[in-house]
Amino acid sequence: MSNSFYVIIRQKDSIVWQGQAQSLSSTNEIGPFDILSEHSNFIGLIEQKITVRAPKFEKSWPIDRGIISVKNNQVEVYLGY
Repeated sequence: MSNSFYVIIRQKDSIVWQGQAQSLSSTNEIGPFDILSEHSNFIGLIEQKITVRAPKFEKSWPIDRGIISVKNNQVEVYLGY
């Protein structure tokens, strides 16, 4: 079992960021949440911001809205949809 997972964050016509992460945080209508390695598969709507953390790296992006998909230890985020 690995402690990282692959993340790709896309806008309609570009890739915002992609790479291995140890955690990802965002907010949905219920409140803030985190995704770690081996997270359950799900699809949901996100808002406010998204933060990606990896060893020696942390980056946040403010967002209005987006869609997040977690499947088989991969996270795909679609912003502005």
